[in-house]
Amino acid sequence: MDEQTKRGLDLLQRMKFKDASAEFEQVLQRNPNDRDALAAIVNIARKLGPPETLEKALTKLVELTPNNIQLRVQHIIMHATSHNFEFARAQLNIMMRLIEVQKPDTKAIHQILLAINMASQDIQQPVFFYGCAGTSPTS
Repeated sequence: MDEQTKRGLDLLQRMKFKDASAEFEQVLQRNPNDRDALAAIVNIARKLGPPETLEKALTKLVELTPNNIQLRVQHIIMHATSHNFEFARAQLNIMMRLIEVQKPDTKAIHQILLAINMASQDIQQPVFFYGCAGTSPTS
């Protein structure tokens, strides 16, 4: 990790989001595929916006790490909340194929569900899992 990324992370920890964002944007100018900087930009854009920055950084991060199911969950929810349902549905199909191939263990599935829950709280819309933990569409 380079010094500028470290400075950005330090600023992020001190909740100086705009300064941290500027550091990470400079890192991305040098290396548009820097995953640490992209992840930081995603986290900052969730708090400060704009939505276009979040979409661009999250999309790039998913492209760089296509097998990361948790990132895909965030990506899907972002598009669904923007009413881009066709894209969200296509991404959900890709994610389901990844789950079939990767065969995640119970801990990984739990982390995926937590990611969905956290993302749904961010958008203040609960996501229900029918058939999980004794729930059903009628209960």
